[in-house]
Amino acid sequence: MNLQAQSDPQCPETIETYSHSESNQEHAINLLLGNDAEVQKKESALFLLHLKEGKGLSQSAVNEVVIASQKLFKHTMGRVKAGVKDCLSKNGLLSSDIVGLDNIFENVHDPFTGLTSTFLQEKYYREELKCIVSM
Repeated sequence: MNLQAQSDPQCPETIETYSHSESNQEHAINLLLGNDAEVQKKESALFLLHLKEGKGLSQSAVNEVVIASQKLFKHTMGRVKAGVKDCLSKNGLLSSDIVGLDNIFENVHDPFTGLTSTFLQEKYYREELKCIVSM
């Protein structure tokens, strides 16, 4: 896959944008708390580009990562929610006793929503990142 900007010599966002650092972890927490789905989608798209371009994974492998990550996300969120409810119960509380707690779980979205296929990924790269993706 080659990336080319539609109007600039380089894409406005690059795969180097995605890295593992403390500031990115703090940013991820802020995304979850702020429920900014579009920013999260952009971060996810850059992660997928990093896997493909930076790590050399095939598109098929990237798609498998998306599917497996979605399953892991769903399972993990279910465990977190159950753990919080169990902790509250042991302390004589219900989740409804804490204003907004249920909304937190409702508002955390799958990070790969809208990026679940090769077509959707390429469309996002082209329309939102202004990159032309060629296979």
